[in-house]
Amino acid sequence: MVIVIRDFQIVSDNERLIPVIMKGKPRVVTSGKYKKCKEQLRVLMREQMPEGYKPPEEPVIFMQVQTYKDIGNIAKVVMDALEGAGVIKNDRDILRLDVEKIKAKRGASDSLYIWVIDEDMCP
Repeated sequence: MVIVIRDFQIVSDNERLIPVIMKGKPRVVTSGKYKKCKEQLRVLMREQMPEGYKPPEEPVIFMQVQTYKDIGNIAKVVMDALEGAGVIKNDRDILRLDVEKIKAKRGASDSLYIWVIDEDMCP
């Protein structure tokens, strides 16, 4: 399966958790910004899924990201969105994740090109 998402602002994993005080105790919660980004990515991914798509048992993912951001911090939200969209069953099942970065200017939109295949189809 191939997923293409262009002109999108991906939230970094650095923005995922925020400290709060709840009932007088310090806690860490998932930020609304992260949740919104993940949900928007999930919808865009779901729209590109072919009818009758079945997630691979042992996914291998190749991802090309055009961004200014740290690609390691982008991977988490993308993996969460792939799982939420049903492209993969669970991100812990990923056997291989290859990420290539194409540098973009600071403040530019991000673009994602994602290939998801089953491990037994790899050379």
